[in-house]
Order: sequence, then C-alpha cells, then structure tokens
Amino acid sequence: HNVVRKMREAAMPVSVLGTRQLEGTTTSINDALARTAGITVRSTGGVGSASRISVRGLEGKRMGIYIDEAAIGQLSDYMTLNDVPTDMIERIEVYKGIVPYRFGGSALGGVVNVVTKEYPPVYFDVNYEIGSFNTHKLNYSFKRTNEDTGLQFGLGGCLTYSDNNYKMRLPNLGNREVRRDHDTFKKMIVGASLKATKWYFDEAKLE
Repeated sequence: HNVVRKMREAAMPVSVLGTRQLEGTTTSINDALARTAGITVRSTGGVGSASRISVRGLEGKRMGIYIDEAAIGQLSDYMTLNDVPTDMIERIEVYKGIVPYRFGGSALGGVVNVVTKEYPPVYFDVNYEIGSFNTHKLNYSFKRTNEDTGLQFGLGGCLTYSDNNYKMRLPNLGNREVRRDHDTFKKMIVGASLKATKWYFDEAKLE
C-alpha cells in the first residue's frame, strides 16, 4: 500500500489501481481499467473478443501494454490482459502521456503496466467464476521457490467458456432484436516456468 500511495503522490501523471480495487472481486482487468478516468476500453463482442485500450484517445501502437514491464500486444488471440486473474495482481499502473524511460520510446500515448504479486516460497491459488450467458472461467497458479538455490518453479493456466448468446439489435433490419447463436468461445492455456535468481546474472527465466 505504501508503494501505491507514493506513486499516486508523485509528480508524474500516473493512475494506480491497488489490491483494494481488485482483490476478491470477479471484475476483469478491462472492467477495472474502464472505471479509471481518462481510459476507454472498447470490446468487439462478448467473452473472448478482442479489445482495445485507449488513454486520452490514443490507442494501438501509441499505447504500451505490459505485464511486469514485459510488453504484450494489444490485439492478441493467444494472451490478453484479461487472462491474468485479478487476485494475482499487486497493482496496475497507468501512465498518461509521459512514459518512464524503462518502457522504451515506442509508446508515446501512455502505458498500462500490470505488476503481479511477490509470492511466498509455496503458493497455490484457484479461482472459479460463473457469469451470464453460461460463462465459466477457471484460473489456477502454483509457485514453489527454493530459497537456497534461488530456483522458482511455476505452473498455471486458465480455462474460459461462454455461449455468448446475448441479444443485440440490428439497426439495418429495422432494429430487429436477435440472439447470437454462433459466437461460442472456448479457450485453454497451460503454462510452466522455471526462474533462476542466484546465478551469475540477475535473473533468467524459461517459460
């Protein structure tokens, strides 16, 4: 909480979402960002659809999206910000306009950086969520750290399913109301990592 408070009091224009806004809720990262001043999140459809994050009207290549200061793409069918469970997040930093040098010079409009939590030597977490339109989301993560060798093993993943059978109006057909019946979404990700922190370099990770 001290880090979040110091960042909010800094001279640099940055918005910080801490664990109080994220932890223990079923909101996604996109939902949390959409409630932040100056940020707009546009989705192309229901669960699993691509989304764009804009800060003060700038998006695409002008916006940098990072997880622990590692860049990810805005429009990716494989890994998106919403795949990161909110319970694993320490804070979300949103830099508007002025971008710190450590993120590089390509993101001129702003940066969204998701900072994940530091884990204890043994950590296990499972989240299961049921939502509208037969939506089911399962996230799990396991971390095991050997303090003597500095080796950390991680295993995690997610499973998302949704019928996406929501209703929508068709302006080109006289505002006819129809129910989507061909937009079912299924996604499964399984990942593992091995990280070394006490060798002759600062950090090495294999994922």
